[in-house]
Amino acid sequence: MVDIILTDLAARLETDAVRALLLAFGYPAVSAAAQADRITAEYHHHPQQPILGAEHDDELLGLIGLRLETQHTGIIRHIVVHPAWRRHGVSWATICAIRERFGLHTLIAETDWDAVDFYRRCGFAVEGLGEIYPGTERFRCVLSR
Repeated sequence: MVDIILTDLAARLETDAVRALLLAFGYPAVSAAAQADRITAEYHHHPQQPILGAEHDDELLGLIGLRLETQHTGIIRHIVVHPAWRRHGVSWATICAIRERFGLHTLIAETDWDAVDFYRRCGFAVEGLGEIYPGTERFRCVLSR
């Protein structure tokens, strides 16, 4: 697992490094830029939702955006790692760091088939939610202490 430092990205949402990560989410090319704009606007309009960067040697490797539900519960809204750094433990290091930083006992994420195995490998309990969106099965993933 790579050592990371969490940094607040709220003031850096418009930078090329953050934009590149938002474009790496895997949205279809025709809508990727619009989705990146939507995510950026979401964090601008909701400053109580932290968006943090995972940095190593001053390089932004990934980001995570949260909604803090209660004092000890957070919902992962967005998580992405630069493609060159995937499968190096960056996401897991980021999850561990945010749990410590915010004192979170429970983390919740909703995902699809593309990421459900990642959450399972990280120790999240996974529950199928069915086809919430037409043709797309969704899963609720919960990590509790």
